[in-house]
Amino acid sequence: NFSESAHLKLQSMDALANSMLQFGVNVADGKVAAEESSRFINALASSAKVGAAEIPQVADAILVAGVAAKGAKVSFEETNAAIQVLAAGGKVGAEAGTALRNVLGKIAGEEVIPKEALDTLKSLGVDMKKVSDTSTPLAERLKELSKASGDATAFAQVFGTENAAAASILANGAGT
Repeated sequence: NFSESAHLKLQSMDALANSMLQFGVNVADGKVAAEESSRFINALASSAKVGAAEIPQVADAILVAGVAAKGAKVSFEETNAAIQVLAAGGKVGAEAGTALRNVLGKIAGEEVIPKEALDTLKSLGVDMKKVSDTSTPLAERLKELSKASGDATAFAQVFGTENAAAASILANGAGT
């Protein structure tokens, strides 16, 4: 039997390895893997220390959302922060990962949002070009989206009822 401490270390190592793989770190290159592992484990540990999700829960979320986050040009640190914001809002583990992946998919561009929903966002002052601009940090993109966060119908139109709550949590937690 493993002690609880040994079990946590194994979970942390799995979280680190899986996170690095999800974000495309070349783990075959020892130098790159060593440099990046320090960055990744520091982000995981720091977020678990101050956030609402523990490392195993963050790892479960990253397994679901990591590739989508990388594709949306969201850094590992930003992804980690978004997962912690979702956890503070009651969404943890794979549920948080699924929610984050789905929200990132919907803010990818205007062509993935129904026209009626786009019109509603525009009427609320949301600039979708800013929201979908992957050269901008995720927090800035979510702040722009937060202009519509008070309109539950708009969020349901854009994200679907199953993802509207997560989108609202992220938009309202953009400063975090």
